[in-house]
Amino acid sequence: MTEVREDGSRGALWVWLSAWLLAVIALAASGALRALSPVAIPLWVLTTNVVMVRAYRRGGAMRDAVDGVGSAWVFSFQALRALIGASFVYFGAKGVLPEAWAAHAGWGDIVVGVFAAALALGGASGARWRWLRMAFAVIGLADIASVLVHAQIVALIVKDARFFTVAPSLPFAVIPYFVVPLVFATHALLVVRDLRAAGLRSGER
Repeated sequence: MTEVREDGSRGALWVWLSAWLLAVIALAASGALRALSPVAIPLWVLTTNVVMVRAYRRGGAMRDAVDGVGSAWVFSFQALRALIGASFVYFGAKGVLPEAWAAHAGWGDIVVGVFAAALALGGASGARWRWLRMAFAVIGLADIASVLVHAQIVALIVKDARFFTVAPSLPFAVIPYFVVPLVFATHALLVVRDLRAAGLRSGER
């Protein structure tokens, strides 16, 4: 019965993520995201993470599903940042994206994505990997937070029209409205798991 419940919870999680992704694609395709202020992006990231944290802390099926996602899957998802970063560098060089922002976001994501890929391939499980996982969490969170801040500077202070044009359009809209919130959430999940494991070990002594 437990295995059936876990499979059902995991299936519900993938359905929820798929629905979220499809909704973002539909909104971007309709042009609805173009009407939003650039401030909508950090507000969206904050709001979705608050919702996810509350759902996780409430327990139940959602928490079971999230806890059932292996760390290798989390690192594999984070590794996608290398591809996203490479696309930023490319489109920045082509002048499609603001050059300074694209270089900042692109190379940072490439470094973090390669780091994540190395952890995924190496397994990165167990206490002996804990400090490396925590280093990844700190570096990855600092990078994604700095990219968000830089994006707001480009949009609101520099007022680079390219940012306003590209951010709400496909396929770029998927990144701030789907990938970025999950980047924050999965970083938080890695930290919570390590803190929980460390607490259990200290309690056993």
